[in-house]
Amino acid sequence: MCMPTTPLNLAPRIEALAAAMARVPRGLAVDGRHDIGLRLAGALLLRGVDPAAVPAACYDIAAGAGWDAAHHRRSAEDTVAKHASGQPVRSDLPPSLVPALDAFCSTVSAPAPDLREQQRRLRSAIGEVPRGRVRLVRAPCGIGKTHTTILVSQTQPVVVSTPTNELAEQVTADMRAAGGSARRLYGPASHPACRYQRQAKAIAEGGLSVRVELCEGRGVARCPYYEGCAAREGKEGEGSSTVGNHGLLGSLAAVAGAKRTLVIDEPPATIVDTRLTAEDLKHTLAELSSFEDATVAAMLPLLQQALGLLKNGPLNEPQQLRNEDAAALRRVVPHRERVLAARSHFPVARRLGEAAAVLRLLRQAISQADARVTVVEHWQTGRRQLAITALHPQLAGAVRREGKTVVMAADVELYASSYARLLGYEPELVQLQAPDGCAVRRVLVRTKAASRSNWIVRGNFPAKTLEYALSLARETGPAVGVVTFKGLKKEVSRRYPDIPVKHYKALRGLNGWKDFDAVITLGDPRMPADVAERMGINVDSAARAELEQAHGRLRVVHRTRSAAMIHVGSLVPMGWRDPIEVLQAPVGRPKRERESSLVKGFISHFSSKRAAARAAGVSHPSLLRWARGEGAPSMEVVELMRSLNRQFRGTEGSDVSGTETPM
Repeated sequence: MCMPTTPLNLAPRIEALAAAMARVPRGLAVDGRHDIGLRLAGALLLRGVDPAAVPAACYDIAAGAGWDAAHHRRSAEDTVAKHASGQPVRSDLPPSLVPALDAFCSTVSAPAPDLREQQRRLRSAIGEVPRGRVRLVRAPCGIGKTHTTILVSQTQPVVVSTPTNELAEQVTADMRAAGGSARRLYGPASHPACRYQRQAKAIAEGGLSVRVELCEGRGVARCPYYEGCAAREGKEGEGSSTVGNHGLLGSLAAVAGAKRTLVIDEPPATIVDTRLTAEDLKHTLAELSSFEDATVAAMLPLLQQALGLLKNGPLNEPQQLRNEDAAALRRVVPHRERVLAARSHFPVARRLGEAAAVLRLLRQAISQADARVTVVEHWQTGRRQLAITALHPQLAGAVRREGKTVVMAADVELYASSYARLLGYEPELVQLQAPDGCAVRRVLVRTKAASRSNWIVRGNFPAKTLEYALSLARETGPAVGVVTFKGLKKEVSRRYPDIPVKHYKALRGLNGWKDFDAVITLGDPRMPADVAERMGINVDSAARAELEQAHGRLRVVHRTRSAAMIHVGSLVPMGWRDPIEVLQAPVGRPKRERESSLVKGFISHFSSKRAAARAAGVSHPSLLRWARGEGAPSMEVVELMRSLNRQFRGTEGSDVSGTETPM
């Protein structure tokens, strides 16, 4: 048999990846070589390597690593066949191999997908689900999930669950505008007509029913605004299709039943990892008298166990909370008098909601067979916390029902194994790709220092690196958005008040940046390794998926104007395709030579330094200090000087001496 050969464009990069794999020790308990070989083929496929080239590439990589090359070629052939049939393939590799894999795939040329064909597949994936089955759809940002769902709703009733209430309103309006009929479900707390909205939100966050507790008053003392209140109704409009947000997932699943298709767009994580502090538990213990006697009897032992475990339990070892009282598995019920007091007083509602949320979490810890309780230390402060890892109860109930379900997300393949454990079978995975509708510049500003611990805990703010990234972004245009760690957001905004800044994990459904020229992601958003281990996902893969979400705000699929995606870190965002520029981040402390040269060049165009200061709108002494390299002008003044310099030179796009971007 003729042995397939690796294409010439991949051959030069075989050696580095093979060397990385050669360092993997034999007989690993979790990531054995056989498993790694299977995942390598899947990773190459999902990163755009031509399926026909994957078996040969795996053969050469395994041979270079000193592994059984023929065995890994056969495994790769099986993986390629499985992928071609639409079945999910394993792609998560040990973190030590991800940088070498990124380098290997950084310039892989994959055929651009045809948008119409991808949207046709998406419509089929939503509209043709076998009854009683769950289908996972990897749908990149901008491919048209909402639009396609609306098209399907015109031929069959669907039930749609969205990440936010605002998006639910938009989907409902779009369905009606397209000629369909739809009703929207909402919770009273989300409706502006609610006269006690703050209290209602606090109660809802505790998992208590706002309609039962506040609106109905347990059937004894209704809300004084009960009659004619639009918030109490909980639904708006009538139609064959129904839309709501994930907070109503249980109700939406009930509406879908066995016959209608439930479409869950950008779902919550299947497994939720929540941290409780000693203060959380003590507050709940103090508030326990606000609940009925049965709740107190069931939950008091759990609270005491949790406090003891948090104080004396071993770190990072799975523990169990126990309570033989069957009442502990029932719902958490507050005293009626306390609920009535909460209706009128927000502080009461807030304390009641916070305590109810803790009790509900403890109830999940003993009622779910797979729930884990672990004592951990906070990554930044070192304080002990109780981590409770459990299934998302509403999501689990929705996908387990006897009905048709479609789960759509850009990173859904990361959770394929979680859904398989949840369902008892491997759900079908449909993987879609989206072409660029415009010229897209993708730049990796490589640095190993892009972590929370370095930039936040140690206080090493990446001033020079961020300035470098901004200079790269502005080569495409002035409208730039930055996404970074939550703990870094405030400092970035302080230094650059005119630049919109968001933080990771707060990007779903954000469309306000679609007309920006560039998006910069600052830092690798890796979750703590212990959290990833408890959730059963790969740290680097989850981080790369979050980066894809951030850059997806540019909506390049339907865009015609050029855009730039710039990441500062060590990971290549998921979904990036060739060409990718890999640049080295500047090192050392920020210097002022570039600003000084800019100011001197600006002054040279005027008859005097005072005239230059007046033109820039700054004081004469400030201008002199900047020219000497003492301090630096604001970004607004820098941009003004650059603009005037270009006008003086008469050449659009040129700049003064000394303003070149450092490499």
